[in-house]
Amino acid sequence: DFLADKAYPLLEGCVSFLLDWLIEGREGYLETNPSTSPEHMFVAPDGKPASVSYSTTMDMSIIKEVFTAIVSAAEVINQ
Repeated sequence: DFLADKAYPLLEGCVSFLLDWLIEGREGYLETNPSTSPEHMFVAPDGKPASVSYSTTMDMSIIKEVFTAIVSAAEVINQ
């Protein structure tokens, strides 16, 4: 079965990576840091454009999608 043999193990690897990447922020919520996002452009102290940030919308959206996908997959294959 593709879901059990291929997709679920891939999702497990994705979740493992995401859990390693997440850190506890000042307010106690999990955050991504470092992160980059082109909509967060600013001029760095060296005068060059930069886009380094934390917990960008794209990061949080991807994390939500991956976590939702693995929960759904686990329910289907009774994991």
